[in-house]
Amino acid sequence: MGFDTKNRAWFAFGIFFGSVTAVNAGPDATTNRFLNDTPSMLDWGMLRLEQALKKESGLEKNLSVTFDWDRNLIVVSTHRFSSGEDNFEVERLCKAWINDKRIEAGVLPIGEVYPRLQFSYFVRYFSHIGFNRTIEGVDEDEALKELDKKLFLQFDSWIRDSEGTGYSADLRCTGYLLSNRYSFEKLN
Repeated sequence: MGFDTKNRAWFAFGIFFGSVTAVNAGPDATTNRFLNDTPSMLDWGMLRLEQALKKESGLEKNLSVTFDWDRNLIVVSTHRFSSGEDNFEVERLCKAWINDKRIEAGVLPIGEVYPRLQFSYFVRYFSHIGFNRTIEGVDEDEALKELDKKLFLQFDSWIRDSEGTGYSADLRCTGYLLSNRYSFEKLN
């Protein structure tokens, strides 16, 4: 049996493939740490909500959804760079953004979800698809209603600093999703 061209090709392929797999033998300790740290429904829901809000608006590349551990809130936030508007205009823009998010979530101007809904459209991203689970005696629908109370909206306006070299936070407008109120805070 000779070592013809076909056999040489298979031999070369085996050597190459064997050497590649030996070099890339598997994930290191850092990678394994993240492979073994499973996401929670809270993680998954925040990611899904952020992606959905960005997709729906198309304009809000500055939008994020995070969890504030100290206040136990899910914060949907955005920021914009001011082009010299006065505070009244910024407050108007902020109220409009918060109202838009409330409407997108299925929240009426009185601060309650539409009567035909059990909970806002925003918290549906935190649920299992196709089934309802009871965990530690709490039904998923009831848990989602409670989660609605933890959704917090935040709009920050940034202005150019006095040197003209950067921006700093100027005005923050906030409100709970299930509310019809706003709060304004001057940041500098």
